[in-house]
Amino acid sequence: MKTKYPLIGLVFAAGVLHTPTTVFGTDTSVDDLSTEVNKLFARWDKPETPGAAVVITRGGETLYKRCFGLANLEHRVPITSTTVFELASASKPFTAMAILLLEQDGKLTLDDDIRKYIPELPDFEHTITLRHLLHHTGGLWDVWTMLIYYAGFTHYDYLCLNDKLRLLERQPEPLFQPGSQWKYSSVGYDLLAEVVARVTGESFSSWTKKHIFEPLKMKDTFFKDNCLRMIPNQASSYRKKEGAYFRGRQYSVNYAGGGGAFTTIDDMALWMDNFRAYTLGGKELVDRMCKKGMLNDGREHDYGLGLNLLTRHDENVIAHSGQCDCFLTMMIYCPRKELGITILANDRAIQAEKLGFQILGLCLGKLRTARPLGERSVSHALVKADASKMKRYAGGYLVEATGAHVGVLAQPGRLICMVDGLGMEWFSPSSHGHFSNSAGDIHITFTPNDRGGIERARIDLKGDLIEVKRIVFTQSTPEQLRATYAGPYFCDALGTVYELIETNGRLVIRHRRYGDRDLVQTDEGEFMGEMGFFRFEKDANGALRGFSMFDETFNFKPIYFQKIGDVHAASP
Repeated sequence: MKTKYPLIGLVFAAGVLHTPTTVFGTDTSVDDLSTEVNKLFARWDKPETPGAAVVITRGGETLYKRCFGLANLEHRVPITSTTVFELASASKPFTAMAILLLEQDGKLTLDDDIRKYIPELPDFEHTITLRHLLHHTGGLWDVWTMLIYYAGFTHYDYLCLNDKLRLLERQPEPLFQPGSQWKYSSVGYDLLAEVVARVTGESFSSWTKKHIFEPLKMKDTFFKDNCLRMIPNQASSYRKKEGAYFRGRQYSVNYAGGGGAFTTIDDMALWMDNFRAYTLGGKELVDRMCKKGMLNDGREHDYGLGLNLLTRHDENVIAHSGQCDCFLTMMIYCPRKELGITILANDRAIQAEKLGFQILGLCLGKLRTARPLGERSVSHALVKADASKMKRYAGGYLVEATGAHVGVLAQPGRLICMVDGLGMEWFSPSSHGHFSNSAGDIHITFTPNDRGGIERARIDLKGDLIEVKRIVFTQSTPEQLRATYAGPYFCDALGTVYELIETNGRLVIRHRRYGDRDLVQTDEGEFMGEMGFFRFEKDANGALRGFSMFDETFNFKPIYFQKIGDVHAASP
């Protein structure tokens, strides 16, 4: 077989055949590369586990291709190069390409107001453009999180784009002025897919098949916009728990754009080569996808049009990862080396993004040997938590330098800590009085006083030290909790009702779809829970009017809940 590059030979899904030539002029041979990549996936190179499909291309030729594990555990179906995987967020480059092709045809411009095509969206003071959505700078709510965790839906509900639109219609204002900040938002890409459908008069799935996938000969790639559609050769996804594999969650989603693309590694090899050959769209369009976005003040951010623009191993690369429960994907392309890498996985334990960059290092000769990542795990030792002692850390703290509030909630085996304006993290004990997050890069150390009480703590936020002290206030009694706070509350922004109840001396927020969530009092009239900070408001007569909830999902802007009459709060 004659190839453009002498180092590249014939590759099969079962193994690699090639001549032992060096890679990119380094002293790493293709044999060495194959051996090291195989080592990365050795844990899944078995006939009884889920696994992954991996392809490496150079200059349009296949350098390496192997498949590990099973596509379906129940029926013992192996993964092959034609096994279809869900791309999740790695679908976004295709959606961006669709919008750019329509602009190229004169059907729209990136600076068009999104309301030109979807007029039912709110008419905010500042215009949100298609460009803002492509760059994740539009300031729209993270609608998926809001629907699933706040607005009364669950992962098991049948969701349509209309559900997202109805929630966006309630957004009172953007999270920030469009173009002023970068905040990842899949809903923007769902809206862009709807723009394609409304402009062309075709479904997004049909249009992209005709104008993107067929021209690139990606015969097994498509957007799935109907959750009941059957997909031949589709992989199932899995997670391991207590030594046994369980099926990954299957979402009943009937829209696409931010996700929803399905593909194979054979087709992804063709897609990656378009960044070299410019078969679809031409060089100017592809180059625009790979150009960093710019905020209103002239600062650049590292997201192009549907692509992350990064520097790894001293090379500029374009990339996008994706995760949909137990499907994990990673695509990397290095333009200067004409090198492409794709990993499609169906095991939650596979860290596709990290593995992809390890493979990149191996290809470039920057890594000599591969260190298998194995299963996801914390990077630090943990100790067994004493449930009775965990409770003493719960409560409110004050950042001494800024006056910001910190809330700590105790749960079995862990703490939840939220810093107002920064976000929330989960912490496990690594020693007595010392807690670390799962990544091991954020730590909390509590300092007891002479009586054993907790008055102070230090938060090590990735090297930045934050000193906090306990907020001193009078805790509400059970009777006060019932008399002051208990009752139903309606949130117009979410379109749903919650109920606050007192149980066993603590305040609990209840929703019929989510169950009970504990709250911990952090100050007078302030509580904190997994949903965020709750700050209660009273009218001129001292009667409770409602509360504002602050959470990083809403960029710490308030979502208001109004106290209503004495009715049961069961409706979503």
